[in-house]
Amino acid sequence: RDYAQIQKVMQAPVGIKNPDSVSPQTGFDKEKAVTSLRRSMDRMLKTLDGKTPDVLRTRAMDHAIFGKMNLLEWLFILALHENQHLTAVERKYPKPS
Repeated sequence: RDYAQIQKVMQAPVGIKNPDSVSPQTGFDKEKAVTSLRRSMDRMLKTLDGKTPDVLRTRAMDHAIFGKMNLLEWLFILALHENQHLTAVERKYPKPS
């Protein structure tokens, strides 16, 4: 699989608005958002603990854009996606100088 192409597609703006259920509402708290993203990543890492890449390649499911992907490929996309969230939060709410 061409991971560079996946990364390019994942970083391209597509003009899709997030559903209200997953969009920040009033009173957005940057630290709370970053903490939540890190907690989510920690849970994923705990779930993956002890799993080898070979094991992750044995299961697959469809992705709406990229088609059938194994769990290792899904992890790549998830890492890109989480990083995009962290980057967006930092861009919208930069640290004070």
